[in-house]
Amino acid sequence: MEKIFNELKTKNICGISEVKLISTFCLLSIIFLIFATAASATSYVASPEGRAIRVTLINQEPNPVDTGQYVKLRFRVENIGTDTAKNVVFEIMPKFPFSLDPGADAKKEIGTLEGVQTGNEAAELEYRLRVDKTAVSGSNEIVLRYNIDSGNWIQLPAFNVSIRRYFPGLSIESVSLQPEYIAPGSQANLSIQIKNLADSFMKDISVSINLSSSATPFIPIGSGTERKTYQIMPGEEKTFAFTLLASPDAALGIYKIPLLITYKDDANNNYSKSDIIGVIVDSEPVISVNIYNTALYTSGTKGKVTFKIVNSGSGNANFLTMKIKESKDYKVLSDSEEYVGELSSDDYDTIDFTMFIEKTDKDYMIIPVTLDFSDTIGNHYEKDYEVKMPLYSSYELKKYGLSKGNSSIGIVIMLFIIVAGILIYRQRRKIKHGKSAKHD
Repeated sequence: MEKIFNELKTKNICGISEVKLISTFCLLSIIFLIFATAASATSYVASPEGRAIRVTLINQEPNPVDTGQYVKLRFRVENIGTDTAKNVVFEIMPKFPFSLDPGADAKKEIGTLEGVQTGNEAAELEYRLRVDKTAVSGSNEIVLRYNIDSGNWIQLPAFNVSIRRYFPGLSIESVSLQPEYIAPGSQANLSIQIKNLADSFMKDISVSINLSSSATPFIPIGSGTERKTYQIMPGEEKTFAFTLLASPDAALGIYKIPLLITYKDDANNNYSKSDIIGVIVDSEPVISVNIYNTALYTSGTKGKVTFKIVNSGSGNANFLTMKIKESKDYKVLSDSEEYVGELSSDDYDTIDFTMFIEKTDKDYMIIPVTLDFSDTIGNHYEKDYEVKMPLYSSYELKKYGLSKGNSSIGIVIMLFIIVAGILIYRQRRKIKHGKSAKHD
């Protein structure tokens, strides 16, 4: 090129002056360099009638665009030639999967582009297009054309717009806890099932649970609070497992654990999804029923029977009701159903019933009772119990000192002896005084 330039300096070709020839050569060199640069960018140049119009796709928002959504395309229009381009009009020609909203004008007037109007002085075009919801992921073409001063339309090569098929990303299909509730001081296995609903693979997946809050009484067992996997293919499901230990002094109730999922798509776009997992700390009340006290020791009698209800579990029993079922072996003379209310963990309560025991040769009586209650989180329970009440014979009553009859007779006999003694004493005293009076 230097050799050509030197020759042009020393020659006058076809009457063209040396200076003009040099200027023309330099201009052509600049245009050549601009074309070479443009070839590596998302821009195209057309040169109708000596004018050089360069169109560049500046950006698309969003990038990529999800199917069924809108994309905004911004173009820069430059005149890199020396001649003025008047009345420049552009038109976008969308085809599937792109479309303009009804009433939107595909044509846009740029006006006049002066020679070498580039860079910050360039004109801009902006179009808003809807992407069909049935589009597939990848690059899709959009075409522009233009004319100058109502001349012939000049169509540019297609520009590429990046589309991503709409999907909700990685979906949380299920969350399970085994056992269903964690008792204070116990362990449970937490499983989070993730499914890829996209039509492309997802990678660098991280699933983490946040246990840092002082209000969350759990610690991970065996590993940390994060699980990772390299890739989940379209339609594939993977399970992320954690082992949790509930604090021994954890209050019963429902706790919220924050969940965070991060991942990338096949185009290295980053995504994150936040959610909440509910974990229940609960323990089923452990209830037992027995006879606490009774005035009934033998059949054919009536009296008060006191039942003792004990909660030996770590969970509270709420809205507790006790009911004695009907039987041919006895008759409940008082109300057969009594409301206890709340029975806390490691506590007991007593309930009295008045009953009549029918005549029987059995040495015990089975009293079927039903306890109806709820736990701390509202789970309802209805449990049946068979309470055994011993019955004694007359001999056993005397042997064990349980006979009220023996006690009463003894008191009567004792009173009789005392009264008899007093009468005898008085009688003897009276006789003694009579004899003394005769001697006098």
